[in-house]
Amino acid sequence: MPKKRNTTFYGLNVLYGGKPDTYDVEEHEESSPSKDFKINVYVFGARSSGKTALIDCLCDQEFNRRQEHTAYFGPPKTIHITVNENRFDINFHEVPTSNTESFFINGYRPHANVVIYLLDITDRFSLSDVKLYLNDTEHSRCSNNILSEHLKFLVVTKSDRIELATKNHEEIREFAQNKFDAVVVTSAKERTHIDTLKKKICTAYLTLQNKIADAKKPTTSELILPLPSTNTQSCDKLHRSHTYNPYFAGRAVVYSTLFAETTALLTGKRKLFANTRAAANGKGKLFADTRAMFAGKRPLFANTRTALTMHCIKPKIVNAHECHKDHSGSTSESVSLLIG
Repeated sequence: MPKKRNTTFYGLNVLYGGKPDTYDVEEHEESSPSKDFKINVYVFGARSSGKTALIDCLCDQEFNRRQEHTAYFGPPKTIHITVNENRFDINFHEVPTSNTESFFINGYRPHANVVIYLLDITDRFSLSDVKLYLNDTEHSRCSNNILSEHLKFLVVTKSDRIELATKNHEEIREFAQNKFDAVVVTSAKERTHIDTLKKKICTAYLTLQNKIADAKKPTTSELILPLPSTNTQSCDKLHRSHTYNPYFAGRAVVYSTLFAETTALLTGKRKLFANTRAAANGKGKLFADTRAMFAGKRPLFANTRTALTMHCIKPKIVNAHECHKDHSGSTSESVSLLIG
């Protein structure tokens, strides 16, 4: 299920006779030093929707109405732009209409940072084409297990030919809401909102990268770990924990989660030979669990017993407690009844 997006609209007033606006795309608050970014932009659109003209215009080239049909993937066209003191290298890849199907069959490009869908305001079938491209893109991402975040833009082209428009602004707004990160009404011939589109690509990409970086930061609970103890008796003490904790390497511990250490090893949270490493560094002992078992401190199959107690016996106690409390109002009677 595609996630909902906060859609920003630029230039819809042009579609009902208004004049193009000069938009100040929101500045991104960034206090860190300037950085260099590389953005890969893929442009989808039906034949004659204005893909080549839009890309040429975005790359500051002259508008040419007689554009030749692009039948194959060529090298991207690149533009260098500076926004908020950050330098961006934007590579625009035009996806040929004839190769769109093979593009999806061979797998949606995992390094696509921005995907632009073109809606030709003069073509009555253009909206259906965009819906098709949108569905195919999501299907290809899911089938190829591509989890990387990317931006979606809907670019309405040929706004200079508004008298031939087949869709009004209300239809476009209703369709695009929560599906795209931005909707920009453009005209390559008159360079309407072209600078707005370029700047929006940069600022939206920078915002996305910061969100990804913030999501990777450890939470406060993950940062707070027990401090290593200098007391040698801590190695002989039996510890208890619900989930794996690297502090307990080389120490006797009872986990209330089955296969806690194995799961942590497979997910990268536990280092290989963690107990041996801890013993070599003087922070633990070899075979700590076995030693504690022979010393009578750790029961046999302690992890399994504790896990079964947590997941099986505790719900029964809670149910019995609630049931008998309703009848007798006594908590102690309900627990004794279960034990008996």
